[in-house]
Amino acid sequence: MKTTIDEVGKEVSVLIQTHFIPILRDKIFDEETILKSVSDLFLRMAGNISAARYNDEDQKDTAALMEYHAGILEITKSHHLVVSPEDFDVQFKSFKASLDALFERVEETLNVYQKPERFKKLEGDSFQILINKKIKSISYWFTQRPTAFTNVFRKLFKKELKPPKLWKQDIPFRNLCAYYFGEELSKQLMLPLIHTHKGISDAILAQWKALKEAEQEIKKDKSKSVKEFEQSINQLRNKLEALKKTNIEESDAAVSRITESITNAYEIAGTIELTNRHFGESKIKKKHEKLNGAC
Repeated sequence: MKTTIDEVGKEVSVLIQTHFIPILRDKIFDEETILKSVSDLFLRMAGNISAARYNDEDQKDTAALMEYHAGILEITKSHHLVVSPEDFDVQFKSFKASLDALFERVEETLNVYQKPERFKKLEGDSFQILINKKIKSISYWFTQRPTAFTNVFRKLFKKELKPPKLWKQDIPFRNLCAYYFGEELSKQLMLPLIHTHKGISDAILAQWKALKEAEQEIKKDKSKSVKEFEQSINQLRNKLEALKKTNIEESDAAVSRITESITNAYEIAGTIELTNRHFGESKIKKKHEKLNGAC
């Protein structure tokens, strides 16, 4: 069973690399496949034009253009060129299932000693928390009286003093992991998902623009048309390749941010500063519904 935030965080990072990133990569690969198909189609058409530019009156040129248009139509029919996001659960079913399985393996509750900071006034504490901490400190003081009274006599008889009784807190560790590494992280992973959809949409528009311009230019200068078209396609390929790297970087950054957030929450979870209700099943369910609604 996993009992530390770092251990859970490492497993989550692995799941992102094995169940999340590959899906984004597949989406990009689909666009790269289309890009190669239309590129090959245009270059084959250009190669079938024997003269320095396309000639409407040349039957060979006309046949090459008709074949090219038929090929473009077929590609349009056989590929979904409009990117339409689905629910997070639909797109990343395996990723979500693996996360849920991971959370089931961690301890449900951790019982730990509260640190002194849990009784002190801290920056950012609301008025209500300050009042609650004051009441808590007074209550704690009273719980120490029996030990303090006993230590008076132990001191007289030169015996070892009893340590002060420490209060404990019950950390809802499983729900804490599900809340942060599950729902909060999934929310932040929307950023690389959105960037992937946008990058693919931009590439689709750019490739058709490049084709249109190349087709117009080929009637004037075939060599120039092919050169400019290949430059445009190579730029798109480079952008899609860069998008893959960006997805990994953004995903790693999301895990780092969430790890910091859950570490901070771990310190105060189960106390008056952050009650267990904040990580209840209903809260987690509500966050997940918002996640799917955002897709």
